Amino acid sequence: MKNDYEVKLYMSERRKSISQKQAAARAGMSERTARKYEQAGALPSALKRPHDWQTRSNPFEEDWPWVVEQLERDPALQSTTLFALLCERHPDRYRPTQDRTLRRHIARWRRSMDQRKTSSLNKFISQENVRSLILPIWKIWE
Repeated sequence: MKNDYEVKLYMSERRKSISQKQAAARAGMSERTARKYEQAGALPSALKRPHDWQTRSNPFEEDWPWVVEQLERDPALQSTTLFALLCERHPDRYRPTQDRTLRRHIARWRRSMDQRKTSSLNKFISQENVRSLILPIWKIWE
């Protein structure tokens, strides 16, 4: 896949009435690739689809409720600590290479919790609530 700069360079060469073959060569891509982006009419960054599929089953699926419970009890817990505790609880279930997987799962969970907190905070802070909080402060200075 080409980057946006290369496709923009190709398109600018084509606008100069240069043949497809020459413009593709100047941009460093094959004619077929150039044709693909010209027909699509979009840059490579716009054509990318998000990666939303899983290639493997989740090894932490059985213990995930316990992990969430520990994180809710103590949000400062590190993933390495939780992984060590999981390995103590189930010595034959996890390999040391799965530590990174748990880190990614915990990071995703923390992001989702932050988004929930932000959305609930935005619901709370409406114009009326802001006025009721700010007006008493202004009365102090009068």
